[in-house]
Amino acid sequence: MVQFFAAIRHQFERLNRKIKLGGIPRSAAFSLTTTADYRKLGPYLEYIFPKHYFWNRGFDGMYGTMARWVRQIADWNPGLSERDCFAVVKAWLGLELPGIHSLAAMDLGEFPDAFFSEVVYPETRRALEAIGDDNKVIAWVSTGRRPHGGDRCQIMICTESWSPRGALD
Repeated sequence: MVQFFAAIRHQFERLNRKIKLGGIPRSAAFSLTTTADYRKLGPYLEYIFPKHYFWNRGFDGMYGTMARWVRQIADWNPGLSERDCFAVVKAWLGLELPGIHSLAAMDLGEFPDAFFSEVVYPETRRALEAIGDDNKVIAWVSTGRRPHGGDRCQIMICTESWSPRGALD
């Protein structure tokens, strides 16, 4: 991903005018699996919109991606319990969903308050720290169960937890 944006930036620099470039990588927890190295992307982007997608349906968000990895690890390791598979995902991604210890719980589509303080806040902080310039970071938030199918996003929950810049200081 970094090479892709570096190549685009190189082409933009050849033009007679300034063009601002933005990227929309997944949340920082998925950097390992998506090659979206926030620190290395920073010099090539004027804006970065980390996808804070949380749902578990359709195009996978954070819950859905974790559910897929739990299922995949279980397929690869049939001797592991579901709880063990969650532990492997936590060790690999450095991510744990508060109050979620089963695939059935993930399918409820509920986000406990601890999710916003223990997952959303640190993921936003990771993006800000990696880019090094919080004026470049604009979180792309969606929580609906069918977000690409028209579900409304509960933005109020997020804005109460962290407002632009100030609450993260």
